[in-house]
Amino acid sequence: MEAFVSTAAVDELIDAICSISVHHEIFYLWLVRWRSAMTRVSTKIPETLLRQAKAIAEREEITIDQFIALAPASQISSWEVTREFEERSKRGDWLRAVEILRNAQDVEPPPEDRLN
Repeated sequence: MEAFVSTAAVDELIDAICSISVHHEIFYLWLVRWRSAMTRVSTKIPETLLRQAKAIAEREEITIDQFIALAPASQISSWEVTREFEERSKRGDWLRAVEILRNAQDVEPPPEDRLN
């Protein structure tokens, strides 16, 4: 019997990975704020984008400076995760993974291993 991973389980795993990324960004911002000097950057931004940023910052109850500082942290984190997955995928073996899944027991996982 072949093992099957549901789309919902994959979506939940992706959400968990994104959550880790978000927590990393929050920690990164805290570290930057409290452990190192901030650098002032002058840039141009379209007015519509600034209005959206201000609205989101207000909704999230953070300052516009915090929101704008979060943007590069978020993008850097995204690029680094992508790079890491690309590097790890080079070491992967799809046929071996399929073989492992085919040999997996067809049983419900214990409660502590279930994705809710």
